[in-house]
Amino acid sequence: MRGRTIAQLALALAAGGALVSVFVASALDHTGGLPVAPLDDTFIHLQYARSIAEGHAFAYHPGEPPSSGASSIAWATLLALPHLFGARGLDLLWADWILSALFVALLLFAAARVARTLGAPIEGGGRDVAPLPPLAAPLGLLAWGWLGWHLASGMEVALAAALVMGSWWALLAWEARPADARTPRAALGLGALGALLPLVRPEAAPLAGALALGLFFWPARGAHRWRALGALPVLGGLFVPFFWWLVTGTARSNGARNKWIFSLPYFDEERLRHWTTLNLEKAWGFFSGTGGEGTEGYFPPYLFVLLFALGLLVPLLHRRRRALVLLVGGTLACALATLSSTHFDSHRFRYLMPFLPPLLLLALRAAHALGGAFARGAGSAVRGRAGALSWSLAAGALAWTSWPEALPHYGAAASEIAQQHVVIARAIRGLPANARVAINDAGVLAYLGERPTLDVVGLTTNHSVTYYLAGVGSEHELFEALPPARRPTHFAVYPRWWRARHFLGRAVASASVPGPRTAIVGGTRMVLHEARLEGLDRGEEPLRAEVRGERVDALDVADTLDERAHGYEAEPWRWIDDTLEAFPIDGELVREGGRVVGRVERFELAGRPGRALTLVLRAHAEEASELRVRVNGAEVGALPIAGEAGWEEPSLRVPAEHVRERNAIEVRRSGWPVGSFHWWAFATDEVR
Repeated sequence: MRGRTIAQLALALAAGGALVSVFVASALDHTGGLPVAPLDDTFIHLQYARSIAEGHAFAYHPGEPPSSGASSIAWATLLALPHLFGARGLDLLWADWILSALFVALLLFAAARVARTLGAPIEGGGRDVAPLPPLAAPLGLLAWGWLGWHLASGMEVALAAALVMGSWWALLAWEARPADARTPRAALGLGALGALLPLVRPEAAPLAGALALGLFFWPARGAHRWRALGALPVLGGLFVPFFWWLVTGTARSNGARNKWIFSLPYFDEERLRHWTTLNLEKAWGFFSGTGGEGTEGYFPPYLFVLLFALGLLVPLLHRRRRALVLLVGGTLACALATLSSTHFDSHRFRYLMPFLPPLLLLALRAAHALGGAFARGAGSAVRGRAGALSWSLAAGALAWTSWPEALPHYGAAASEIAQQHVVIARAIRGLPANARVAINDAGVLAYLGERPTLDVVGLTTNHSVTYYLAGVGSEHELFEALPPARRPTHFAVYPRWWRARHFLGRAVASASVPGPRTAIVGGTRMVLHEARLEGLDRGEEPLRAEVRGERVDALDVADTLDERAHGYEAEPWRWIDDTLEAFPIDGELVREGGRVVGRVERFELAGRPGRALTLVLRAHAEEASELRVRVNGAEVGALPIAGEAGWEEPSLRVPAEHVRERNAIEVRRSGWPVGSFHWWAFATDEVR
């Protein structure tokens, strides 16, 4: 038995190495021999791995605060090991691919063990469907070219998929053990596996919960205290937010802030319904093989929708049904968790992929069972051949649909990264050592550019994600809020992505890929510009209002951190536009980010109890309007808006009897929408 296991492992290692090698060869063929991954995000992990190895863990650059842009804590940490042993630059990518091949091998090995369990007796009808052939599970996974694409991408998918499949194998084996064979040591291993899952992919927490329930239902032998081992997978799920809180000061990662539906500005029920419907449509297009651009070509049309549905019946008919129900439920919950992302289909459904291999095994098991069912009246050998034929046809259709597109796409994606990101990264590396580059793709440019970066998308730079999500006005406010020493000297951006173009100075370098459609990059052209940030600090004080008194507070609208500090909110979100305006004042152009609000905005401003308060608003509107103002629940007057071509700064005096130390202010529009850009509060000399 031991010799057979070693032979199976050797075969799995050969298959894993072959799979990754085929895709890497496609990349090298397309890039002229330059080793490049097909995803920019792969290099984000390499950069974090370098930071860990160099002793400034999760700080994207030396001297920067730690950030939570790594989508997998475990994968970035694991990649730090080859860096410690001397893998630098693109050599670290080769180490990444080697590790990926090892985890693909473990995935295939575990899949064969899971398939052995799935081939065990299925209840009902008095007869067993013939077991799956020994190589059916690994071959079935290898038949799906798009899974291979992701397993070889250099991301955490290979590790995550191996752990997910390993969890299936471990829990099925654990339940199958006699009660007296469930040792505390084995329970500790199962619990540790569950604890590791969320460290690899946060969405894997539900599967970790399934392992915890398994340890609770089938505890280790001996003292009752061993039931506590079931808490290990739960602790793993709790560790992730605790780790980010400990390292960065906030429990929610930058990735969740950037991509989670519930992190959207002005989130409400309508936005939830919109994104849920959109992602469900994408999921249907993906699984049914009938989707439009970006969701087509993953599966043969409709075939695997049927097989997935039938495959989910296997746990209900299986003698190991309790463990299988836990595993299927946990894995489906992981897959459903990815639907809560605004980037559900990004990078060819990268977030979904780690959870699909066991579900694919169930689908192929269903295909095998269907073939056997058609030959129900025949002998076991005939039923076995019919099942094998049915399985082979399903796997063949999957390979026919996916491989002809997946393999060349991998090479084309790597080629785009090489032609665009690597070229701009080399230009960045040629900048002065004190250069600081604002970027909207954070992997290759930082890793190979070797200059400090500011990630305007907000994955690898803390606090910028809320500005990016809010719109162009907030993008402007991001750079206005930065201390001068932290402002960028250059921008490396996709012109079609970057909305605040007034910051872009002379073009230093550019790199393009053929269009109009791209395989993976965000635009056909990326440009490195000098930054043009002069005049950012103009307009911090009222420009036209005649105000006397002590300035006690100010709210810079569209500066998302300032808005949060002042409890700013506006509603409804459909009537709110983030905007950027620029008008001359005394010969100087004053730019401000703000929000065009259709109905109401609420916020808090400080005051001096016993002294009157003068409110000043910097506004702009296309048409005349009036703003009714309530302070601490009392209506105190109105701000007239003339609808002039430029900045307006109306002011309103709040009597002292309405002023508190913190003042809740509500401003309602009674006419055309008005853009709010800046609020100031001045205490006057009047004493109550």
